[in-house]
Amino acid sequence: MTRLRLDIVFSFQREVAWLHSLSTMEIERFASRDGVHKEDVEVFLDTVGEAGNEGGALLNLYYDARLYNWNISTVQAIEAGIQ
Repeated sequence: MTRLRLDIVFSFQREVAWLHSLSTMEIERFASRDGVHKEDVEVFLDTVGEAGNEGGALLNLYYDARLYNWNISTVQAIEAGIQ
């Protein structure tokens, strides 16, 4: 394989592999931040590993935030959980 192709493959593997399901304790840490809608954070972060990668999870977040009119504190807590 060429160097460029290897770089692309490894970059793709890192992007996909990093996104994992969060533990209950990790989710609780984000959901207990001041000003967040706890249930929205818990439900969203409980399924974050299903998005496949960070970009997919963030797209889902911004779509849901607009659809459900989430406040900025809720969005920031979920972003922190994704990243």
